[in-house]
Amino acid sequence: MYRKEGRELLCTVRKARPLPPSSGLEKNFKVFTSIRTMKEHLLTGLPLNGGKKFQVNFNLKPSEKYLSFANVSHMIFPIFWSAALTKELADEFYNRIILPQEVLAIGSWTAVGVGLLTVVVVGAITVREYRRRGFRPY
Repeated sequence: MYRKEGRELLCTVRKARPLPPSSGLEKNFKVFTSIRTMKEHLLTGLPLNGGKKFQVNFNLKPSEKYLSFANVSHMIFPIFWSAALTKELADEFYNRIILPQEVLAIGSWTAVGVGLLTVVVVGAITVREYRRRGFRPY
């Protein structure tokens, strides 16, 4: 299921394997889902921040080879994991994609400002000279 909410993309992946009858767990898609959250950059579509949450189950059963597992009953033991975009990768993305765009935008507005200032200064000098000398086309 994909839905776009503003700048955030929420993806839910639903995959479930059949569970053994002795596990004590039931298939419940509201509980056993994989959820990815991702914030995308509007211009490039590259992920700014992302994470993944999913559940990993460990099939625990008695073992004669290992004494610590000799008296364990057969069950599925849930282990929870999650992953996220690291700060180093986010900083690298910012330095390579976002920062050059911001510098370019600042440079563009600076050039527009300098151009307008030049037009105003040249216009003021021209008006002053016309008033001082009078208007003579040749």
